Amino acid sequence: MPRLFLVHCPEHEYALDNEKAPYYIIKRLLFESGVPCQMVDTPTLVNPDYKDLNLALNIVAKCGLVPWVLPASIPDADFL
Repeated sequence: MPRLFLVHCPEHEYALDNEKAPYYIIKRLLFESGVPCQMVDTPTLVNPDYKDLNLALNIVAKCGLVPWVLPASIPDADFL
C-alpha cells in the first residue's frame, strides 16, 4: 500500500547541522526503509500560504507525480 509520512520536528531545539536532531534521525530511518517522507517545519504549519502551495507541491512530487502548470492563472487558485 503506497504511503507518505508527513513529519514535523521542532527545529528551534536543534542546530540546523546537528546530525542527532530528530529531523536527521527520522529522515534517515524512513529513507533506509524506502518510505517517502516530507519533513514539515513550523513556519510551513503556521502559514496557510506555505501549506496550500509549497507543501501540496512537495507531496505530489514525493508521491511520484509530476506537478504541472496551467498556461494562464485562475483567480484565487494556486494548485489543482
